[in-house]
Amino acid sequence: MTRRKGEYSKSRLDREFPHQVIVPADQCTGANSAVIESLCRNLTLGPRHHSLFHQDRWHLVYCFADAAHAALFWETIGGEKFDPKARGRGMSWHRLRSRST
Repeated sequence: MTRRKGEYSKSRLDREFPHQVIVPADQCTGANSAVIESLCRNLTLGPRHHSLFHQDRWHLVYCFADAAHAALFWETIGGEKFDPKARGRGMSWHRLRSRST
């Protein structure tokens, strides 16, 4: 896997932004996109998110440094708490191994 200089790796993102929320990707588009953007403006959101595939749907994982900010996002937008250990490894990194709550 290659990445650009200075870009956060998934492991660095997991270390520095350990409080994560998974949301179905189709809930993050359109009008919800503006709501998410305005909500996250004042939160400790990581510099990037990543995608996972589970049950024939793509999901976005939003990463936060502060547990209270992750809880606020979760309550406002929806989704579920996400444990990074549930993410696949190797060539299956984009697949969710098991759902965690």
